[in-house]
Amino acid sequence: MDALLQGTGTFATCPRCGMQFEVTQKKRSHWIYCRKKELIISSLLLFAAGLALLHDWKLDKDYFLQPGVWQGEMTYLGKKSPFVFVIERAMDGHLTGYMDWVETSPKYRLAIRGTYTGNHLIFEDYAFLERQGTAGLFDEQDVYIKDNEMTGTAKNGRAEFHALKRS
Repeated sequence: MDALLQGTGTFATCPRCGMQFEVTQKKRSHWIYCRKKELIISSLLLFAAGLALLHDWKLDKDYFLQPGVWQGEMTYLGKKSPFVFVIERAMDGHLTGYMDWVETSPKYRLAIRGTYTGNHLIFEDYAFLERQGTAGLFDEQDVYIKDNEMTGTAKNGRAEFHALKRS
């Protein structure tokens, strides 16, 4: 084929569309023209697949977060630790409150701050309000609320977080 393409080139007919075109050393891309539709469709499908993978299917942007009390437990290294989680304020995508660890001795309370979008909350404990401890500060919780249930991860993804809303 390269011998035919020396000098001025030659003409060929596309078996798919019947179009005649000149084949030269510089023009070997007719197949792109002929397959443009397939390439566009393939590109759109790949783009849609990427969006689907990146979309947060748990997110409900219409959820209205309100102050409230949640009771649950965190499971870390097989140990379940009960807590009470209180959202005192939820406004403009920011939340504040506290967590009481109810079965610790002595019982302690940690201040909570974070952000939310709809039913998706990301928050951390940042200060001891009652008593002092050696662990627990800056443990990030990443949770979703569905109906009256809050589930997700805690301790920066190393623990499970589960709570139910108290009335």
